[in-house]
Amino acid sequence: ISKTNHADMMKILVLENDRAPYTAEIRHDGINAMQSVVGGSFECVYFEPKGDAVCWCNDEFLLNGSAPNRTSETTTTTKVVTTSETTSTSKAITTTTKSETAASKSTTKKTMSESTTARQPEQQNKTYIVYYDEPAPETQQPEVKVTETATTTVQTSPPNTTTTPKQTAASSGIEWSDSMKVWRKLCEGKKLSGSEQDIIRSEILDYAVSSFNGKKDIHVSFGIDSYDISYEKPLNITINKGMTGMANAHYDAYTNPDSKWLIDYASSEQEIYDIVSDTRQSCLHVIDHGLFNRWEIFSMNGSLKYASDIELNVGFDDDMAIWFLTQD
Repeated sequence: ISKTNHADMMKILVLENDRAPYTAEIRHDGINAMQSVVGGSFECVYFEPKGDAVCWCNDEFLLNGSAPNRTSETTTTTKVVTTSETTSTSKAITTTTKSETAASKSTTKKTMSESTTARQPEQQNKTYIVYYDEPAPETQQPEVKVTETATTTVQTSPPNTTTTPKQTAASSGIEWSDSMKVWRKLCEGKKLSGSEQDIIRSEILDYAVSSFNGKKDIHVSFGIDSYDISYEKPLNITINKGMTGMANAHYDAYTNPDSKWLIDYASSEQEIYDIVSDTRQSCLHVIDHGLFNRWEIFSMNGSLKYASDIELNVGFDDDMAIWFLTQD
């Protein structure tokens, strides 16, 4: 097993329902990895004017029962419009769901290229959340005209005319424990001292022993992958504290905790804390990754009965990525 060549990998940001965004790495060499992330065929969404970034999503989300993902917070007026028959004139639709009884209507007020498509009524509801770049005056509410032949439900939020200062640890009530301070430093892409590495290492190894030692049938999850696997005998895990070098990174199992680019865009101390907490949880699962790769290799070699006794540790490379280490 050779180590991963990071030049062959693409770093992505995964946005799933009801959890904070997290980073992952997939290979550049095909569309299978991209399809795996979104769970099927995908379509690209080009939202960055310079083309420096692109996102992709499942292109059958209107047909396969996908739940809404998320909307962006904004200081401009937001309308949710539901109507039984309209045409659509829009530049950018942020979130699409399937919750009403007909085609949909959405309008943006910024100067843009417009497209108009007439649709026949159908037994399916859609909601479009549309952002207005020109907020209505404070003394006026956005005007909504309702005709007798269309049923319209409108939710509006007035423009936010105040600026909320960025929260600090003191004002938000967030208390950073000593270990979480070390995790934050790691997430910010900073080098850790030997004692700080030991704090991270201790938490990961505690997770390994409490989650897997003495078990034969285990559930492992890492990144976007999840498996139920069975060793022939219960795992007998021994921690080898002297094994910290990359020469023992035999199974190509590692995780990159660098989340600085997410932290830089965080709007509050609470959001930073959540990013660090999610990254910590992801890093614990480097053990899952290593145990899965070990199970897979020993299974292919017909020697799974020898795989249950394992000496392991975790180590850090020069870029502060965390690696699963074993003697064999």
